[in-house]
Amino acid sequence: MKSNYLLLLIAIFSLPSMFAFAQPHERNFNESFLLKEKFTHERVWDAQRSPAYPQAGRDWTLSGFKRAFDVSNNAVLDWGRYNDRYLQFTIEEDHSFRQGTFMDDVSNSRAKYAVALTLYERDGRFVKVVSRWGDLIGFGSTGFMYVQQGSFGTFFSYDMMREGGSITYRPDLAQIKSLSEIMDDRRQRPHDNYDRAISQPHERSFNESFLLKEKFTRERVWDAQRSPAYPQAGRDWMLSGFKKTFLF
Repeated sequence: MKSNYLLLLIAIFSLPSMFAFAQPHERNFNESFLLKEKFTHERVWDAQRSPAYPQAGRDWTLSGFKRAFDVSNNAVLDWGRYNDRYLQFTIEEDHSFRQGTFMDDVSNSRAKYAVALTLYERDGRFVKVVSRWGDLIGFGSTGFMYVQQGSFGTFFSYDMMREGGSITYRPDLAQIKSLSEIMDDRRQRPHDNYDRAISQPHERSFNESFLLKEKFTRERVWDAQRSPAYPQAGRDWMLSGFKKTFLF
């Protein structure tokens, strides 16, 4: 009789550990910065790369930022009417032998996983899967690149960038090759909370503008003659006859 009670107690105390072992991936995945972060349109860019693939500890230049592509329909990514959709990475088990899969070295299950990219509405409603798998390259203090299904290299920045901009940084990891590296947050810097940022998009952008932050004193504000009357990009414009400015 005592032996039966002993077996029952062992079974009861073993249930939590058995449940945790049965779901090691879900528990670990949810702890990763990469899989929790919500990327808005100011932080996701198509870019030219020099060199084409990064090397750890060496300069990598990304330039000519423009709107990111969507490999699922071979078109520019649709961020919604108000640009308030967001992208998020997910981990999915993959039974294929293609590139862009990661062997599970976290729990040694020998399972393979792919990093998918998914688009959501502002309120969290699912929109579509943009890319079902991709390589993760160029991890550094500035951001990283995700190559959508081996086609479009998309740069994910930790900070907001502007269209046409460029950046040079030194990645400390050229390419992620294992699941444990995806779970490792030491080289990834969390960004501002998405909900706060998306709820005040205008105020956030206005406060970062040089034009709206600068304080202009009297020595820097002038009425002037213009030649020609209106400027043209890339051509000389002459301002002359400086005098005190008028106030309406």
